[in-house]
Amino acid sequence: MIVVFGDSIAFGEFDNRGGWANRLKKDFKIINRSICGEDTIGLLKRIKIELEQLNPNKIIIALGINDSAKFLKKNRVSLTDFKKNYDLIIQLSKFYSKEIYCIGLTRVDEKKVCPIPWDNLIYYHNSEADKYDNAIEKIAKKHNLRYISMKKILLLSEMEDGLHPNSEGHIKMYKKMKKILKQNKK
Repeated sequence: MIVVFGDSIAFGEFDNRGGWANRLKKDFKIINRSICGEDTIGLLKRIKIELEQLNPNKIIIALGINDSAKFLKKNRVSLTDFKKNYDLIIQLSKFYSKEIYCIGLTRVDEKKVCPIPWDNLIYYHNSEADKYDNAIEKIAKKHNLRYISMKKILLLSEMEDGLHPNSEGHIKMYKKMKKILKQNKK
């Protein structure tokens, strides 16, 4: 069983088939525990209990974009706190699985998300997302885990609202993850 912990992108926002993670259900036993708006603070509050209940073979961590968002000119979660939180998430996950995948962040269409339409106090910037994405890659490397870059997989035209992929974007993410998971099938 594979458990996905993520944000609204992993949840499947703006995709009538439930997003890349839910599309994987036709190929693998997937439990998608992604939550819209999730950040590392929120996941830390629940991950241990959910891992105990589910006891997965594989874990996919797909979050960080919300941590990188600017709210009142400050990151929602500071980069320092993000690194600590993400590292702790990995440490907790390693008690349940040796096979953990760290999904990198997608690009955003800044013309549409500076600010986001539903809250003019929140901004998403690629320069900020890059800092958090680099942190994910370094933490994955530190723990000898698979980092999967999503930076160049999607076109800005495949970002439905500037932040979330449309169906075509989710299909691309699904295909990339399916290929990686099939290569590592045990």
